[in-house]
Amino acid sequence: MNSEKKLKILDIILASLIAIMLLVVMGLVIFQPADHKLVLIVVALLALVLIALSTYRYWLAYPEQTGMKAPLFVPKAIGLG
Repeated sequence: MNSEKKLKILDIILASLIAIMLLVVMGLVIFQPADHKLVLIVVALLALVLIALSTYRYWLAYPEQTGMKAPLFVPKAIGLG
C-alpha cells in the first residue's frame, strides 16, 4: 500500500475518531451527568489514540522530518490543535 492511500485512510480514521470523541462526550454528559470520571477516562483514552494516529500520519506525510527536526506536538503541527 502506498503512502497516499495510507494517508487517505488515516485522514478518515482521524476524522471519525474526533467525531466519536465528541459524540461520546456529549452522550455521557447528557445521559449520565453524575459519573464524570467515566467521561474523563473515555476522553483520555481516545485522545491518546488520536495523538498516536496523528503522529504516525505525520511520519508518513513528512518522512524527512526525523529526530530533532520533528515538531514536539504533532497534532498541532498538522492542524488538529
